Amino acid sequence: MANSLWTFSNVLSISRVALLPAILYVLFLNTHIGTILTFILLSIAALTDYLDGYFARKWNQVSEYGKIIDPIADKICVGVMGIAFVSVEKLPLWFFLLIISRDAIILLAGMWLKSSKKIVLSSNRMGKWAVTIVACTFLLALFIPYQQFSVQFLIYCSTVMLFVSFFQYLQRFYKIIFTDSR
Repeated sequence: MANSLWTFSNVLSISRVALLPAILYVLFLNTHIGTILTFILLSIAALTDYLDGYFARKWNQVSEYGKIIDPIADKICVGVMGIAFVSVEKLPLWFFLLIISRDAIILLAGMWLKSSKKIVLSSNRMGKWAVTIVACTFLLALFIPYQQFSVQFLIYCSTVMLFVSFFQYLQRFYKIIFTDSR
């Protein structure tokens, strides 16, 4: 397990957050080219989410830092983009509030586990799938109003995945607290 903060994988996670100002700038241009550039930059950010874990495992750079940085980068990106998409009326407010509420609870529970039990939980598979479907929802909502069936379908799929992954996080949390196993 790598102990360095500055592994390639962690730099990829940090770069996802570093892309946010550029993504917001082109999104708020509110032009066709701005939409295309937003799509490209969001796609690059989403790709870094997969590549960071891939390279961490491939190069044996899985670290406690990475287990913290990656999900926090995800939550920052999804939160900032959620605010932006709601403000430009690309996604409904309730969907953003659902995402943020889930992420805040998971983040606070993770912080509690780290401080009280010295345990850092990595993201779970369903959480990664939930973030993937949310990212696809964002990407499609760039081009199609969220009231259209295709975006509505992805919003509801995202909602289901968010609840399923949240339930799995709760199960892991409960297991650690009451059985003291990971």
